[in-house]
Amino acid sequence: MSNAEDDFLKSFRNSVKTHKGTVQLSGFVNSQKAVDKAGEIVRSIKGLKSIKNSLIVKQAKEENMGTILIVILILVLVGALPTWPHSKSWGYYPSGGLGLVLLIVLILLLMGRI
Repeated sequence: MSNAEDDFLKSFRNSVKTHKGTVQLSGFVNSQKAVDKAGEIVRSIKGLKSIKNSLIVKQAKEENMGTILIVILILVLVGALPTWPHSKSWGYYPSGGLGLVLLIVLILLLMGRI
């Protein structure tokens, strides 16, 4: 297997199980192209009797959840700033805590965990 193929397989969370010459692929990928590519890579291995490709293409909804979460956190952060009449007595503590949560969510989103 080439390095490019190996990097491709590492790019999504999956499971590869073998039993008596049969390979089963399972997990989630971002596109149908990734499903097809994983199947091609496995088919290129000599000595296999059969392949069961159970990879599932992730829905776009899952990707939008991170964006929705960030928008909500930004709105809450702006609402907690002590420049608004309802939050003047709070000080900067709530906005600092929410800023930290927003930073953590952004890092998780960029790492692909959300």
